[in-house]
Amino acid sequence: MQMNIKKLIITALASTSLVVSGVAIKGAADDFWSGHNDLAQTANNIDAVVSAYNVKKEKLATAKTDLATAKSDLANAQANVSQLTQQLASLQTQYNNDTASLQAQIQTKMQEVQTAINDGNQKVAAKQTEIDNLQQRYDNLNSQVSSLKQQLAEAQSTASSATSAKESTNQDLAQAQSEASSLKAKSQSVAESVTNDANQ
Repeated sequence: MQMNIKKLIITALASTSLVVSGVAIKGAADDFWSGHNDLAQTANNIDAVVSAYNVKKEKLATAKTDLATAKSDLANAQANVSQLTQQLASLQTQYNNDTASLQAQIQTKMQEVQTAINDGNQKVAAKQTEIDNLQQRYDNLNSQVSSLKQQLAEAQSTASSATSAKESTNQDLAQAQSEASSLKAKSQSVAESVTNDANQ
């Protein structure tokens, strides 16, 4: 029973309040709906901002991933550059060593060739000197042979004159014989000298 009375009292008070404030509520209704539209638009704007933020966030995450990949690629490239630099330095050192060794070998070969040329020139000069000496000895022997032939001709002429001249004295004949004997001895000496030179 008390509950029903309480409900009636509350209902009456509410009705009275509605009647009293009816006019005021109606006047504020327009302002309320205008604010509601603003709030809805603000909510939409917030949603747009959140959406844009999420897009930017995704792009930032992608950019961070790309940056990490780029850093990794850069590190790999730097490692490759370092390795290639070391290989280049090693190849340059090997090239320098090989070039120096080759130059040393070439210099040694050139010295050997020059030494061989000098030895050859010395041998040629020695052989030419030997030939010149032999030629000189040949010329000397040839001169001696020519001289002996001249002396032989003179002796033969003297002997012929002595033989044909009946009035020649025995002294002339003896002289001719002596010259012939001397000529024989000289020719024998020359012949032996020529033979010895030929055998040497």
